[in-house]
Amino acid sequence: MDMDFEKAFTFISEDSQWKKKLAIGGGLIFLSMIALLIPLFLPVIFHGWLSLSIEGFLVSLVIGIIIFSVLNLAIFGYFSITAHNRINNQENFLPEWSEFGRLIIAGIKTIIGHVLCFLPFIFISGILFLIIVSPAVFHDNPISPFLTAIFTIAGLFGYFVLYALLLIFYYLLFGAFLKDMKVLSFLNFKTAISLVKNNIINYLIFWLLVVVISLIVQFVSIILIFTIIGILLLPWVMFYSFLVSADVIAQFVKTSKE
Repeated sequence: MDMDFEKAFTFISEDSQWKKKLAIGGGLIFLSMIALLIPLFLPVIFHGWLSLSIEGFLVSLVIGIIIFSVLNLAIFGYFSITAHNRINNQENFLPEWSEFGRLIIAGIKTIIGHVLCFLPFIFISGILFLIIVSPAVFHDNPISPFLTAIFTIAGLFGYFVLYALLLIFYYLLFGAFLKDMKVLSFLNFKTAISLVKNNIINYLIFWLLVVVISLIVQFVSIILIFTIIGILLLPWVMFYSFLVSADVIAQFVKTSKE
């Protein structure tokens, strides 16, 4: 199976209700952005306690964060389920928004999986940071500059290797998760390696598509922000780009089956 760049941009049209689903997805992203502004306009709407107390501001802030979090969990879940359905060749690959609870659960699993995935890298990053700053304890030692240079070079080299490993394994682990939607698959290096084994060319093509899609989205976004209408359209562009990315990673995972 070959990676199909054009297919990633057009696959949603295979769903008879794609326009409605795309409109709702963009609308939810728009509402999540508005939710962050609740602490600003809620006190204006409701005079009195909300507008005169720090407690009122905190209440409105919490409300905004909760709404923002719930909506984004649904968006993350929609991305993951779409990719999962594409990988497993399910006919109704775009989930129904009416299954909102299912989307939120999928979003929670996606977030927890990412946390598990990044924890080892965060832990190792902490160790590397200590390696870099540890020469500070030798500040009275005449060889301190030499130690500082050695530890800094070693630490920075370690960061470079760690970042390279993160780039290599992140999408492989994410792909392993999207195959079965099991949180612990984010730590399944065996499955991750199987995705790229005898499939290196497609993995390189996958990375090229990721970069190209990112550049296209950034270019379109830059153009849109110059007009008010364009700014309002950004949430729908963002959601569409999520669906495109979901199909690209699904295409890569499917190539590993051959």
